[in-house]
Amino acid sequence: MEYPSKLIEEAVHEVSKLPGIGKKTALRLVLHLIKENEGRTIALTESLSKLRSSANIATISLITRNVTFVAATAGTEVLFV
Repeated sequence: MEYPSKLIEEAVHEVSKLPGIGKKTALRLVLHLIKENEGRTIALTESLSKLRSSANIATISLITRNVTFVAATAGTEVLFV
C-alpha cells in the first residue's frame, strides 16, 4: 500500500502492531489522530506513556500457557489485567 508520506507510513506500521489492528484500520486511526485536535492526541500519547512507565509486568508460565499479569498503579489503585 502506498502512503502519502513517510511519517504516515511509519505511524501506520507502528499502530498495526497492536493486536487485532490491520493496515487498513491502522491507517484510519492514524488519519483520525491527524484530524483530531492536537491537545487530544497529546493527551492520548501522554496517558499511554504514563501507563507504560508505571506498569509492572510479570509473565507466569502455567503448565502449557503463558499468562501475563499487569499491575498498573495510579495513586493507591492497583489494576490487574
